[in-house]
Amino acid sequence: MDTDNEDDDNNNPAFHSSPEGALDMCAICIEDFEESIIVRLLPCGHIFHPECIDPWFLTRQARCPLCKKNYYAPKPEDPLGPDPVEVLEQRYLEQQFQRAREAREQDESANPPSNTSIGECWFSDSNAQNVMIRFLELLATDEPEMVDEQESTFLDLGTGNGQLLIGVREAGFEGLLTGLDYSAPSIEFARGVYAVEFPDEQEGSDYEFLHADFLASHDWNTTNRQWDVVLDKGTLDAIALADIKYGELTGVQAYPRQVSVFARQLVLITSCNFTEQELIKIMTRDGLFEVFKTVPYPTFEFGGVKGQTVCTIAFTKTK
Repeated sequence: MDTDNEDDDNNNPAFHSSPEGALDMCAICIEDFEESIIVRLLPCGHIFHPECIDPWFLTRQARCPLCKKNYYAPKPEDPLGPDPVEVLEQRYLEQQFQRAREAREQDESANPPSNTSIGECWFSDSNAQNVMIRFLELLATDEPEMVDEQESTFLDLGTGNGQLLIGVREAGFEGLLTGLDYSAPSIEFARGVYAVEFPDEQEGSDYEFLHADFLASHDWNTTNRQWDVVLDKGTLDAIALADIKYGELTGVQAYPRQVSVFARQLVLITSCNFTEQELIKIMTRDGLFEVFKTVPYPTFEFGGVKGQTVCTIAFTKTK
């Protein structure tokens, strides 16, 4: 037996079977893994979406961001990507995730949550994507001047597999949907997934997926287009983890300035890396945005201090 090769495989996050009891959600964005996607499973057992963990990989960080255990970090010129072995691993994980999801759904059917009050807590857990979509639905009903079901356009930053935009469309929003991602494979994958979900829609007029790094350049938006609603589910978190400089600014510092260029009115951000106060400070520091609404989530208390694992805040432009 070649023990050297075994050691190499044990340090590669792309080649691992799902450990017993592994969660079926990304530990960074706290979203379920959908079927037919590539995942990153680290030796420590923590599992991530590629768009969530790869920026961390590419800064040569050599530890899991959660448990700090060392793992193999690829060089920037050799980013991780799907290959035949990883695809086989992905299929195995999908089976594990599907079984876990079905078991959880059966449990929820047998024991439905008792508190469904929107005013207190919208969901029994931090189901961020559904929370964001539900917020948009209520906004379209209560304040149609902010979000219009027929006309509002949506831009999803760090769209990944496009699931957030698919959810927006399924909720009944009819405007143009745009997904933006720095990863070309993610864009191609999202484009294919969306086309399967909505075969009657036309790319370019109903939806589009664009490959670009919106922090580094405006070349992807040479006509200075603006979108009515800009969505971010975990992308600002990934930017913070990547710790890449844009001139004299960090990615987090550059974020509100760049977003203000293409946001017409509303920016809806979900983060599990920043507290509400931290996220508000980031977005309002330059005077470009102000808080419109915060979305309630379940809270926990430790040492007399209350907190929550995720926050969602809607901002509006001030200028």
